[in-house]
Amino acid sequence: MNTKITLFIFLTAGILLSSGCAKELTTNELQSRLIQANSDMNTYTIDMKMSMDLSMITRVLDNPMTIKYSIISNGDIDRANKKMALKGTAKSDMTGMSSLVDTEDRKHTETQEMDAEIYIQDGYLYTRSQDAWIQDVWIKTVFEDELWIQQDKIGALTELIETATIERQKDESFNSNSYYVIKINPDLGKVAENTLTEQQPGSLPPDINYDNLIKEYSSTLWVNKKTFIIEKSRTELRMVITAEDIDEDDMLGTESMEITSLAELQISNINEPMNIALPEEAQNAIDPDNLVTPEMLENMMR
Repeated sequence: MNTKITLFIFLTAGILLSSGCAKELTTNELQSRLIQANSDMNTYTIDMKMSMDLSMITRVLDNPMTIKYSIISNGDIDRANKKMALKGTAKSDMTGMSSLVDTEDRKHTETQEMDAEIYIQDGYLYTRSQDAWIQDVWIKTVFEDELWIQQDKIGALTELIETATIERQKDESFNSNSYYVIKINPDLGKVAENTLTEQQPGSLPPDINYDNLIKEYSSTLWVNKKTFIIEKSRTELRMVITAEDIDEDDMLGTESMEITSLAELQISNINEPMNIALPEEAQNAIDPDNLVTPEMLENMMR
């Protein structure tokens, strides 16, 4: 056989094989693999930064009441055994809430900061808080499945993606990995319900109209091209709640409430072995009905 013809055949075959291996996934294929890979994830470490601004207009005060939250947390999550260990710090700046009478006092900003630990193990939720009022108190409550859904961020994202449409953005590379960058367009009514449930679990009125609460929304995922695991996410939203959305009696004198938030997640140690052990001091955690102890009353009276 002519050498030139032989080389041409091998060269053509190589090009065809390379093209076949590099075939781009369709959006539906990418979404399916993304859901499958993250549904099958057993363990991971999470680092989260979240900021939230809440502004309320009431019938009582002339100026809005505002609260600015910032939360930084990290920890390990064992999805297979429903175990969790999280530590974090929450800071809040509140303006317009100190007094309903003194106009000058309403302009004052009150800052609070609290360190917290959360463990989920053997069907119980263990929490420890430290702030100006409460010192080194462990509380033990029965674990509810709803709480697990709120804390398992990968599970919550996967559930959202299952009913969403996705859009491919420009791919990115960092930390020696290549990533699909995906914008997700979920059911915004479901997003609003999840957001409010996470902020006020078990205390929301039953007749909220969630469909039109979110006015602005953006959520972007960075998905590892080799594993299809979500390793990073960024979500921004703006929500407005008025008496038209919630029964007036449930608004408790609030004419409107606006919430803006930004949440950034980093996921690592995926499917790595984890030994989540309850701290020794948490073994004697108290029931929330017995929360106020003599030591706590002493701290509050100082």
